[in-house]
Amino acid sequence: MNRKEFMKTLAQGINTLPDEEFHDAISYYNEYFDEAGAKKEKKVIKELGDPTKIAAQIMDDYREKQENEKIETEPTTSLPKDHSWIWILFICLSPILVPLAFVFVLLLFVVIIMIFAFFFALYVLVVALFLSGLFSLGIGIITLFTHVPTGIFTIGAGFLLISLGLLLFIPINMLTMITMKGIVKCQRSLFRKGKKHEKRI
Repeated sequence: MNRKEFMKTLAQGINTLPDEEFHDAISYYNEYFDEAGAKKEKKVIKELGDPTKIAAQIMDDYREKQENEKIETEPTTSLPKDHSWIWILFICLSPILVPLAFVFVLLLFVVIIMIFAFFFALYVLVVALFLSGLFSLGIGIITLFTHVPTGIFTIGAGFLLISLGLLLFIPINMLTMITMKGIVKCQRSLFRKGKKHEKRI
């Protein structure tokens, strides 16, 4: 078999290919022979093997390529891009979600009320200590005129109560500010997430 016979057999095996693929294959093997030269024609034919098998392999590769392209171009079944499925899902689950959402909001409200009540109690304690201290100071000053030791003790107790109230006020006030900032931050975060979700829908 010479080059001409090899190329003829190859062309007959791939003649059902589209023109572009056919010419590409023929050009590839012609260039292969051209690069080897006429003196190495026999050697090239020996290296390449049976042109019928080569043609069959080219046809198999082309069919496989077509199948892959077909799979890639086939529309995939996916959820609607308009996100209408989210509303359908929400409507279906609303008998469960609505009560759960109500319970969640109620629990959140109770927690916030408890936090405010806790800090209110702390401030009441501070005010009570401060007022008790002032009352003790007044009583101590009056008692000095009748019984000096008792008056001094009462005045000391008054100063102690006022100092304790002032000392407690600073950390309580700082803790209150931190807690309030945290609550506001969480509220803003939830609000932003809700707005982002609405935009996506």
